[in-house]
Amino acid sequence: PQVGGITDTQATVKLKADRSCEAYVIAWPVYEETPYVEDVTILGRKVALRAGREGQVTVDSLSAGNEYKAYVVLRNFRGVNSGVIESAPFTMHPQPSPRSRRLSRKALCSTTAQRTSRAGR
Repeated sequence: PQVGGITDTQATVKLKADRSCEAYVIAWPVYEETPYVEDVTILGRKVALRAGREGQVTVDSLSAGNEYKAYVVLRNFRGVNSGVIESAPFTMHPQPSPRSRRLSRKALCSTTAQRTSRAGR
């Protein structure tokens, strides 16, 4: 699994399998023990994968600034599970401070005002 699209509370896990199957995906803190197959299949998000095609799932409700790994279990259409497959560790972005959000809104309003004044010329 490859993890990208990381924000302060969610990340996107991209997957690819050589055979069509279901994948169960969970983000788990790195300081916790590796989850069991049952943990991943019960708590994880399910996505259907087609042979050779990339699939993705978003895991959310994660904590800003914390480090996680994505864990995946593949289940074939006979109901047989793989072992637990883990991603490289990834760190959630820190939560933006209220001050930086206010500054961002001010900058956006300033940019919009400039565009409006140029359009009126």
